[in-house]
Amino acid sequence: MNDNKNKINTSTITIFWVTLAFSILTILSIFIMNKFEILISNYFFFSLAIILTCLDITLIVFAKKAKITKISRAFFILTGSSAAGIVIGIILHNLIYALFIKIFGEGF
Repeated sequence: MNDNKNKINTSTITIFWVTLAFSILTILSIFIMNKFEILISNYFFFSLAIILTCLDITLIVFAKKAKITKISRAFFILTGSSAAGIVIGIILHNLIYALFIKIFGEGF
């Protein structure tokens, strides 16, 4: 029983560090897209965003199942939801911007 608890804790911490690495890669790819207008960088960003969102959902689920302290659980859940919020915020920003251009015209 204790061995299963340690596996969940280890996997939660591992997912946290992988999420951190993918968050850094996603932010760096935003700067690469702005510096170089390469089609590959767009695909790279979107693939990183999809992977990051999946990792965030996994981190939240593992944190809820792990038998860890309350503050650690809150930290992991907050980390997963904030990283997922970055990707969701980017998508919503672009959708609202496209909607306003459609409504108010190109000069908006």
